[in-house]
Amino acid sequence: MKLRTFILLGSCLITFALGGLAAYFSQRLESTQSVDAAIVKNLQQELATMQTEVDTLLPKLQRSSTLPPRGRRFAFFVFDAQQLVSWTDNGFVPSPASVAEPFTLKMLISGNGDYLARKWKVNDTKFLVGVIPLYRKFSITNNYLEPWWNLRIFPSANITLLEPGAASGTSICVEDQCPFRVNFQEQVPLRDPVKAAAILLLSISIVLFVALFYVQLERLPYAEGAFLLLYGFLIGLRFVMIRLNFPDALYASSLFDPKVFASSTLNASLGDLLINELALLLLCVFAFNNYQKFKSYHFMYQRKVIAWLLSVVAGLGVLFAALFPFVVIQTINNNSSIVIDISQSLQFDRLRSMATLAVLLAGACSFLFGHTFLRLLIGDGNRLRVLGAFTLSASIFALINSSTEQPYLSSLVLGTCYFLIVYVLKLYVSLRRLGFATFSYLFISIFFLSANGAYAIHYFTRQEKIASQFKFAENFLVDRDYFGEYLLRETALKIADDAFIQSRINVPFLSRDIVRQKIRQVFLPSYFNKYDVEIFLFNSRGEPLDNQSASTLSQVIGIYDQDAFRTDYDRVYFVTSPAKDVTQKYLVLVPIKRANSLLGHVMLDLSLKKLIPDNVYPELLVDNRTQQFYHTQDISYAVFSDTTILFSSGKFNYDAAFYRDWLGNPDLYRKSISADGFTHVAQEYQNNRLAVVSSQQQPVMLTLANFSFLLVLGLVIILLLLLSLGIANYVQGEKIYFSARIQLLLNMAFFLPLILVSVSTLNLTNRSTQNQLMEEYQERAETVSSQLSAQLDRYVNGNSENASTFGQQLRELAQLTNLDANVFNTKGELLATSQELIFENNLMSRYINADALRKIKEGNRVVIETERVGKLEYFVSYAPLKAPLSGKLIGILGIPFFQSASSLERVQINLVANILNIFSLIFIVLVMLSYFVSRWLTFPLKFITQSLQRTSLTKTNQPLTWKADDEIGLMVKEYNQMLFKLSESKAELEQTQRETAWREIAQQVAHEIKNPLTPMKLTLQQLERGIGSGTNTPEKTGKAVSTLLTQVDTLNDIASSFSTFAKMPQPVIQRLELVSLVRRTVVLHHSSGDVQFETPLREAYVQGDEQLLGRTFSNLILNAFQAARPGYSLQVRINLTQTPEGYQLAFQDNGKGIAPTVAERIFLSHFTTKKSGSGLGLAIAKQAIEHMRGKIWFETKVGEGTTFFILLPPSGGIAQGETEKSLPAV
Repeated sequence: MKLRTFILLGSCLITFALGGLAAYFSQRLESTQSVDAAIVKNLQQELATMQTEVDTLLPKLQRSSTLPPRGRRFAFFVFDAQQLVSWTDNGFVPSPASVAEPFTLKMLISGNGDYLARKWKVNDTKFLVGVIPLYRKFSITNNYLEPWWNLRIFPSANITLLEPGAASGTSICVEDQCPFRVNFQEQVPLRDPVKAAAILLLSISIVLFVALFYVQLERLPYAEGAFLLLYGFLIGLRFVMIRLNFPDALYASSLFDPKVFASSTLNASLGDLLINELALLLLCVFAFNNYQKFKSYHFMYQRKVIAWLLSVVAGLGVLFAALFPFVVIQTINNNSSIVIDISQSLQFDRLRSMATLAVLLAGACSFLFGHTFLRLLIGDGNRLRVLGAFTLSASIFALINSSTEQPYLSSLVLGTCYFLIVYVLKLYVSLRRLGFATFSYLFISIFFLSANGAYAIHYFTRQEKIASQFKFAENFLVDRDYFGEYLLRETALKIADDAFIQSRINVPFLSRDIVRQKIRQVFLPSYFNKYDVEIFLFNSRGEPLDNQSASTLSQVIGIYDQDAFRTDYDRVYFVTSPAKDVTQKYLVLVPIKRANSLLGHVMLDLSLKKLIPDNVYPELLVDNRTQQFYHTQDISYAVFSDTTILFSSGKFNYDAAFYRDWLGNPDLYRKSISADGFTHVAQEYQNNRLAVVSSQQQPVMLTLANFSFLLVLGLVIILLLLLSLGIANYVQGEKIYFSARIQLLLNMAFFLPLILVSVSTLNLTNRSTQNQLMEEYQERAETVSSQLSAQLDRYVNGNSENASTFGQQLRELAQLTNLDANVFNTKGELLATSQELIFENNLMSRYINADALRKIKEGNRVVIETERVGKLEYFVSYAPLKAPLSGKLIGILGIPFFQSASSLERVQINLVANILNIFSLIFIVLVMLSYFVSRWLTFPLKFITQSLQRTSLTKTNQPLTWKADDEIGLMVKEYNQMLFKLSESKAELEQTQRETAWREIAQQVAHEIKNPLTPMKLTLQQLERGIGSGTNTPEKTGKAVSTLLTQVDTLNDIASSFSTFAKMPQPVIQRLELVSLVRRTVVLHHSSGDVQFETPLREAYVQGDEQLLGRTFSNLILNAFQAARPGYSLQVRINLTQTPEGYQLAFQDNGKGIAPTVAERIFLSHFTTKKSGSGLGLAIAKQAIEHMRGKIWFETKVGEGTTFFILLPPSGGIAQGETEKSLPAV
């Protein structure tokens, strides 16, 4: 034990010292020169790798200008005669002008980042450019678009890139050239494995320190004090970690980022939540292993009032343990954007995996804590008190949670059902040894925990969805379109700066429709497709120019240029009281100036349409600030005036399915109303109008998927745990029940094939679904391309007016087909697009995917390529556009399916949900089936075991009957043959035993009689001599006679003891209750001395002879009284406890003890240390106990006392209030 302590302590100190050194060096700040050197070194390695690829390309480019297909690490571009002719990547394409001048290395600065270009000459007109991305930036920030640094080159993001001619910063020079400079925003710490080593070593030292402390605590005699010390130790440790900001101070990680998750000071991040749960788990394990050692636990049940109070507290502990995983899910859902719901996404990044781990840890804590309190609640087994106290606990639990507005109903119902099942079936005692009951107990626990967790996920997901509906009604329908206001401001700035509009707005002899057309086609993004847009033009004096309305600009300004209509953006007005059939209305005034000279005005009038088409606005263009207003594809809404529908949009039929009575229900405006698979909320606003927002409820299949997912995770943990415990027991020599082995193997036999079949089905279905999507994309690309070919042909052969018409036709077709579309010329350059903002925001270059261009030119009908912008991966379907008459390739249509990844994931989610639900259902059925299978398989063994138990040498043994001619039949046949041989051997053995017994008895009788005969002979010889010499006096004669009579009494006692031994009946083995028997025996000896009996058990049933056990207990108590030390008050303490082997009785005294020379013969017949007695008491006791298949032994210390132990196996019944070993010790 000491060696293990020293090893733990030494390992802890060593790892802590090494971790501290690593932490010190990891935080050492680099000098500017060392960072520069690291950047230069990394850049040289990148350029060397690029040169290796170029060495394979240059010989090919001598013969052809076409680059090989993608698949290379770097992007390459071939220019010939200052024209781009070939490229490998279209994420960023350098312009010919930026690479025209002679250079070797050059930094290219673009709207979407900074790049390093290297140039190689191929021939006099052709050259190759390779590009290394240094830094990527985006004007929009969302889940897909985040700033990116090339960490292969830069050791940190705390760097600013500058042009080589900048006045500040440090030059980065390679190959005698300095393409850029860097400026450090702050000192840069080292980015190397030292940080990881520091965190790992310090974490190991903390774990070792906790393990060392835990081992020391288990040696303490008082379990209550040890538990409190462990609690205080963990609180102190967490306080130190929080104060030192460990491990976040060493390495910034999203796991310990409060921006990702933070619920309190203690749970300042998701990582802190996990650490706190691990600390709580350690406390639960300690309580689980040691609660039966709590002295107060046994003391409390000796007092009725305290027992009731403890039972109520324990019942509350069971229910709050059931609530704990619910609260953890609630905490994660309310304080982060992490999605736990399996029906929303199948992507498991690190944060989501850690959140799922937090839920599993909460379940483990719930089980251990709940089991401990359940055992405390059961206590001494008083059923009335247990059920009454739990009912009172449930009432208090409901009252507490109601007062704090904490959702609790599912935890209360499921926790109560769980308690009743475990209590009635007595599954709580199944952890003593691995068996079917053990698996059943764990499975039922996982079942109820999974059900409560799935309900929590469903409940909070639904609440979040309802909140988003209210927010949609308030901010998007009822109030203002903040994202639209932002886009209108951006649109107004672009219109004001457009040279074409400046030149055409005030020309009297030209049509101004082309100005309106350009504004619609170029400047108004498709986000405003849901608005009816009117464009009004005014001259510099504010007079209308070809407008449908005769209102002047001054009249418009007079109406709307006031505080009630102004927004956060200048000249963007929100009309708060629009027309009856319009829910939102915006006016935008754009002054058109050139060189500070006012040329005219453009006014945009936008009214929200009655019907909003499906929004195909790319997710790439939605900023985080406005994403909540964008994801509305599954939402329907209607605007009512009283009970009349002004207009509606979406899948829900408000005319037929929305009952007008709901409009008077207050729940519609405060909570929600659910009916017919939809959830409805409403918001009132001005002009007696109200908006009703509806969303479809989650299908039951997807709700059950969360239950199945948690159940499967729990089953995996159970099977791994049982397997590891089984291996550990096997290594330690402890055998597992045969039925448990069958159960475990059957479960594994079911579980593994189900997993393999499920994974295979998922892969096959996923592949089939992907193929179907590909076919759909091909068909849609072909359909659109057939409609665009003639229009593109007119554009290619026409003029600029035709170009404008083609762009408008492309946008109208894209809107009609609910698609985005890009058209490229035969060189791969963009001609027209329906999503100009994607290119204006530099999210994509204006060049086609190189592989698609090559395949289309090779004659492929449709090409589907996977492309990526930021983190968004999507499919693009390319189709050739050919001239209707000649069939010549005149362009290429590209249709990006930005929702392709999410569409595929939705199909996968439905598939996974079905597989998980079917898997769980089948497994539950197979678990029940395996129970009957294991009983069927083990019945022959139980049958034979019962027969073997009846086999006796003293009674007639009946042969077994087994009709089947199988392996069991062969065993029965061998058993019957054994019985025949046993009967023959029994007769011979009886004869031999009889002869041996007579010899032993004769020898013992001779020995016992010889002892008193010797003094009798001596006395008679003295009398004889006295008679002969005449010296006998009456006094001497009387003394001699007295001596003779004493020895005769001794001979009589010996004869009586042998007679009693001979007449001792055969033990009558039957089921008896041990606690009451011991109490009766103790009562008989209360008058003889200080005898006390203690036990936590209320009842304990064994198989034995009540009279023999009573005499044995009395004999041990009397022996203890006779072993008292002179001058000391003798005390006898009797204790009855439950062990994995059975019931153990301990008879402890504080007498003089047993000498080592005597201890070896203490159970021999007729051996005694007393002046009187036959020495048969302990021999008879040992024989009787062993006949009952028990054990008896003793421990003694001379001068301190002796303890006799009796171990009796249980009689099939379960003791009330018994304890069991902890699960790890099974």
